[in-house]
This record gives sequence, structure tokens and C-alpha cells, in this order.
Amino acid sequence: MGEERYDLDEAYTAFFFGWEDNARQQQIMAQYFVPKIVKLFKPKYVLDVGCGSGQWLDEYREYTYEKKNIVAKGIEGSTNAFIYMSEETKENVLELDLRDKIEEEDYNIDFVQSFEVAEHIEEEYADIFLHNLIKDDPDTVLLTAASPGQGGFKHVNLQDREYWMTKMKDNGYLFNQDLLNEIRGWGEPDECPVWWRSNLMVFI
Repeated sequence: MGEERYDLDEAYTAFFFGWEDNARQQQIMAQYFVPKIVKLFKPKYVLDVGCGSGQWLDEYREYTYEKKNIVAKGIEGSTNAFIYMSEETKENVLELDLRDKIEEEDYNIDFVQSFEVAEHIEEEYADIFLHNLIKDDPDTVLLTAASPGQGGFKHVNLQDREYWMTKMKDNGYLFNQDLLNEIRGWGEPDECPVWWRSNLMVFI
């Protein structure tokens, strides 16, 4: 192994997850994209890997009560993210460092998403991170990962999309350009971060 891995709570403070930037941005994106994701992919059990303070899970939960009976759960490594989670989201998020391999399986999960998490995990743990994404054999994985040159905090593993495509292919998941084109055709909300369009990948 390489150097000792950094501490998540020290790196990702309450300010990092706060409504001044991160939580608000995630809420804007979730409110715009979740209804469209639900319509296209029809997920029954969503897992958000590196869910931050849980705004996407809150939005998926709207369909639990109103329409689709979707189960939405998450995994998050920093305890500081829990400060901003809704109480119901807290009950559905596993606190776990994604550099640690999850052995438990839940084959009910059919849709996994992970947005701008991969680049925060040292390359020596990249395969473990991907294991945690796909261990339950989901039908669909939506993944974004920052590319070389993209600014940001604690970007310790910046890779081209082909890097992740190759790793996912080695694990039995193929990049799907047609589905990506359909998602891009939805447009974007105001204040959508630039990384969404450039970094998004869809695997099936």
C-alpha cells in the first residue's frame, strides 16, 4: 500500500457539505434530474454511493410515497455529512469509508449512482470503490468522476473517462452512449455544475 490514507472527517468538514454550496447544488440537481431518471429507468431500489448530505435520496423518497414505491438508500463516509441530512435519510444511510470493501450483498438494488466521488478516493482503492458500486449486480450505474485538470478539493485520483470505462468493462458493465445521449437531451437546471455534462457515464 501507499501512504496512509487521509481522514474523511478532517477532509470533509460540515462547511464542505453545507447549504452555502454543496447541499444546495445537490438539491437543485436532484429536483431536476430525479423525476426524469425515474421515468426513464424505472428503478425500484436506488443506492447512492457517496451520497453526501442526502438531497438526492430525499428526492427519490418523494416517489416512495407518491407514485413508484422506490426504496432509496445511501452510503457516506464522513460523519459531517449527517449534520445536514433529513431525519429519514439518516435512517437509510450507511456510514462507511468507501475505501473499505463491503461484503454484504443486497440483490434488490437495481439502480446505483455515484456523483463526483471516485476522484476523492486514492487510486490504490479504486477497485474497492467499484466493487462497492456493483457488488449487488444493479441493472444500471450512473457514475461521474472528475477528469485530469478539473479543479476541486481532495481530487486524489483524476482520470479520463476511458479509465473508468475500462475498469467497469472488466467487471462486466458496458458504457452506453445511447442512454447518455438521452440524459444529455434532458438539458440542465440553472446553476448546474459543469462537471455533470462532461463527466457523466452510464453503464448497463
